Amino acid sequence: CLTLGSAVSSCFFFLMIRRPPRSTLFPYTTLFRSVDINSMITAVAYRKWGSRGLDVRTGDYLHMERLPHRNLILANPPYLRHQQIPRKIKETLRERASVIMGKRVDARAGQYVYFLLLSHLWMSPGAVAVWLIPSEFMQTSYGASIREYLTQKVELVRVQDRKSTRLNSSHIPLSRMPSSA
Repeated sequence: CLTLGSAVSSCFFFLMIRRPPRSTLFPYTTLFRSVDINSMITAVAYRKWGSRGLDVRTGDYLHMERLPHRNLILANPPYLRHQQIPRKIKETLRERASVIMGKRVDARAGQYVYFLLLSHLWMSPGAVAVWLIPSEFMQTSYGASIREYLTQKVELVRVQDRKSTRLNSSHIPLSRMPSSA
């Protein structure tokens, strides 16, 4: 199962994978799944991409434990600051992410931190993930969980800092180590 992120929007990642010339890496029989919490967005994405092999689901990506483990995750999670996350939801996410990290995640972590950390449990050993997240994690105290995750829990391929772009984001390809829990 290949998961193409948590925010369907324009299905950019799916478009890039399916763009000609078709790669033998992803044959037509490959299941691509995308999840978004907004049903209007998923309806549009399904109409546009469903016939091309994209399984679009409406739901909360952070609660998709019942889906099969993923061997590829391409994600551009929401950049929601911690002040905008409802308190009860933030406490639950923080607790779940802290279990994965083996220590408390900073209370000022934005929602993208939880997306990245919680996805770890859903990755098959050897799976690959590429994240488009804000570059701020590299300098902030609340980014310590991500820095630790990238250096201790996965095999980091590269961090491509895009400070020159309007979004000030980083592309982070990584691979889950076969022996990591």
